[in-house]
Amino acid sequence: MTEENRYKVWWDEELQIVRGEIIGTLTMASAEGIQRDQDEIIEKYGEGRDWLIDLSRMKKAKSDARKKMVTLDSNPKVGRFAFYGAPLFVRTVVNFVMTAAGKNNVKHFSTEEDALQWLKANK
Repeated sequence: MTEENRYKVWWDEELQIVRGEIIGTLTMASAEGIQRDQDEIIEKYGEGRDWLIDLSRMKKAKSDARKKMVTLDSNPKVGRFAFYGAPLFVRTVVNFVMTAAGKNNVKHFSTEEDALQWLKANK
C-alpha cells in the first residue's frame, strides 16, 4: 500500500482568503504545483492575501520540497499564514521553513476555527 501524497490550493470567495491542504508527504512535484497555484491566485486576486492551511494529514516533507517552499514562502506578495492541525513534527518542519523564508506573520492553531478567528481579528 502506498502513502497518499497530494495537495490542494483554492480561493475561498466568501472569506477572501487562500485555502490549502497538504496530505501525506510534501514532494517537489507538490511544491511546484503550490507555486503555480500561488502565482495564479496572486495574478487573479492581488497581493497580500492571507493563507489558511490544513496540515492535519501531512506526514513529512522531502528535503528538496522544503527548500522549494522556503523560496515560495519568502515571496513578499503573499500575506499571513495560519496553519492548523499540524502534528508536532510537521509543525517543527513548517517553523523551520517559515523562519528560513523570513516570515514572521505566521501562527499555528489546533483548529480551523481558531485560525480563522486570528485571520479575521488581525486584518
